[in-house]
Amino acid sequence: MTASTRPSDPLRVLFLSDHLGHPEGRVHGATTYFLQVLPRLTRAGVDLTVCFLRERHPVADRLEAAGVRPRFLHRGRWDPRAYSDVRRIIRQHDVHLIHAAGMKGILIGRAAARSCRRPVIAHLHDRNDPGPLLAWLHRRTAGSTSRVLAISDAVAEFGRTRLGLPADWIETLYNGIDLDAFADPDPDGRRRVRDQLGLPMDAPVVAAIGRLTREKGQDILLRAWPRLVEARPDTRLLVVGDGPERPACEALAASLGIQGSVRFLGSRDDVPDLLAAADVVAIPSREEGLSYVALEAMAAGVPVAAFATGGLREVLADDQTGRLAPAEDGAALVDAVRSLVEDPLLARRLVHAARDAVRAYSIDLHVARLVAIYRDVAGGVP
Repeated sequence: MTASTRPSDPLRVLFLSDHLGHPEGRVHGATTYFLQVLPRLTRAGVDLTVCFLRERHPVADRLEAAGVRPRFLHRGRWDPRAYSDVRRIIRQHDVHLIHAAGMKGILIGRAAARSCRRPVIAHLHDRNDPGPLLAWLHRRTAGSTSRVLAISDAVAEFGRTRLGLPADWIETLYNGIDLDAFADPDPDGRRRVRDQLGLPMDAPVVAAIGRLTREKGQDILLRAWPRLVEARPDTRLLVVGDGPERPACEALAASLGIQGSVRFLGSRDDVPDLLAAADVVAIPSREEGLSYVALEAMAAGVPVAAFATGGLREVLADDQTGRLAPAEDGAALVDAVRSLVEDPLLARRLVHAARDAVRAYSIDLHVARLVAIYRDVAGGVP
């Protein structure tokens, strides 16, 4: 029995993913996506059921405050009961389609959707290799997918080459951001943050924002940082975020003798103010599906220096909307940062072009396109 598609019905969607965030309350890019998109989908008239396979995450409080009440199944990575749970939810809510994210979420979503004869959208948020077993399972079940969304062309390529998805099934749907939240920051934010951190108002400040993981490459930036400090001793680096590599990064900074010019701030929820306090944003990622930080900095009017890797090459055009350095070339990255610190005309030119370019990444445009995709996949639902 398939879901009802009477013209008077609202569009009923099950949004399914592995987890809402990392353990200990940490968040990732997909968490940001959930927080920004799910409440807007409900406001757009979608009858949304939200389900995560793992345990409840502290960020759930923020979703609930925005009117979204997620369900948490508390199932481990290989717990077969998740399949029965999801089938039951599909039938209970008589959903028209399943929107699945995460490697396990997509597999469970495909299996349950096929059993209940519902279409399923697989949404790829990164290029993280799932390992040989999960990759094989994805290739074996690829045919059960109705549509595939990828957050960048780089992620779409990963879906084709690693997960066995036909190219004509995949649509690149770039993540969006709330442009107004970054384009119109608190005018006192720059001074407040610098006073809080004891940073002189005239000191060049570079911000590296993101989880401290190997993929994000903070260690590469730290190893090259003495090159910049030697040329500009007054420059300061703010490492914003937390994660498993933080102890190693702090130890690396100590071994390089750069503690005086580097501050580890941990996780922060005042990113717009931090961007206002920064003169340059550095993104040293070894791997990047898209990069919310790049989009946020572009909207905030802060010039970006990054490695030319993954989706960063799609968001930033070298010497047009940012500065790109060869992947994992720390010296080239800090040289790009230095050029933005020392050449205000260059920085202003890039910022002006970046603010124009980032308008294409509006969260409202993203949600409107996503709802249109839902209607197309559901077939006949208004």
